[in-house]
Amino acid sequence: MTNKKSQAKISNAKEPSSKQLKKKKKSSDSSNNRSGLSVMQKEVHSQIRQIQKNLKSVIFSVAVIVILMAVLLFFIANSQDPCSDLKGIQKDECYSENALDNVKYCFDIDNAALKESCISSYAIAKNDTSICSDLSEKSQGYCQKSIAVNTEDVSSCLSIDDSFWRNECYISFSNMFGDYAICKNIKDNLISRNNCLYDSALSLNESSACESIDDDNQRSLCYYRLAVQIDEPELCSNDLLLNYEGMCYLKFAKQQQDEGFCDGISSSLIRDECLAYFNRTSVN
Repeated sequence: MTNKKSQAKISNAKEPSSKQLKKKKKSSDSSNNRSGLSVMQKEVHSQIRQIQKNLKSVIFSVAVIVILMAVLLFFIANSQDPCSDLKGIQKDECYSENALDNVKYCFDIDNAALKESCISSYAIAKNDTSICSDLSEKSQGYCQKSIAVNTEDVSSCLSIDDSFWRNECYISFSNMFGDYAICKNIKDNLISRNNCLYDSALSLNESSACESIDDDNQRSLCYYRLAVQIDEPELCSNDLLLNYEGMCYLKFAKQQQDEGFCDGISSSLIRDECLAYFNRTSVN
């Protein structure tokens, strides 16, 4: 009897109760969860460190590549510079000569006048007016005028801001096309306009160009010179100032040995000179 009770007590002592089992299981699960979370955190931290390490490596690699490329470009630029060993005006002249193939050399020239000449020459050779914009206003006008003439585009004259070169542009086209009417596009300078008409009249043997000249003195001179140039005495009567009319008829009178021209001279002083010439001739 006693043994049975003792065995029962031992049995009860060894076998945990259901509550104890549940508590133990719960404790075990909690421990496992903490252990699993700790492992996950370690893995995340490990991955972050790896990413940071990789990122640093990439940044370093990119920086190295950029530096190497910069160094390479520097050496390439220097190795392709044919004038790097020269100094002063010799270096500038060297750049100017090599700029025929590459306009960038023009901008390496220190001398301002030579730089402008270099840029202008390149622009004109390539007929590229956009390059003219890198010049001063005066040089830009010459550059634009030259390209306009090269390309035979008279409308381009109007886009030239500098009045001198704009007018020179019209004068060039008047001579090129043999059309004195182009001179009339010169609006802001009467002297340039009259000179253009005057030159056109003599180069084209065109008396109507003389007629378009606004200045009385220059118009009379135009008729006089043209009359002699084309041997046309009738032009002497084209409303010339008295002295030019007189010189014109006197010229033909002597040239053709015709005293009759003396009668057309309005100036008494020049007419008397004309008659006196023939009196001396008849005496001799």
